[in-house]
Amino acid sequence: VSAADKETNYTPATRKMELTGNASATFDVNLDFANGYSIATDATMIVRGQSVKGDIANAGTFVFDIGAGKELAYTDKMSGGGKVFKEGDGKVLLSGDQSGAT
Repeated sequence: VSAADKETNYTPATRKMELTGNASATFDVNLDFANGYSIATDATMIVRGQSVKGDIANAGTFVFDIGAGKELAYTDKMSGGGKVFKEGDGKVLLSGDQSGAT
């Protein structure tokens, strides 16, 4: 799955984004899922937008890929034992409840 800006009408979406199995999804848009995101053990979610709103339950791999001169502030809850990576030259600011992430 890949989406560029203005290719989705989920603003704000009311459903949950679930990546199951070995799914891999890359998003080049700002994301706002009211019921958050669920990433399965072998799944990967890559975010290249400048906004992610909604709780992230991560058992797989979550990647903040933020370009040079850009900044993403994540203020919601992140939990689970999955991996989290930061790629790109931009900044990621975490200020939400990350206490459930291991």
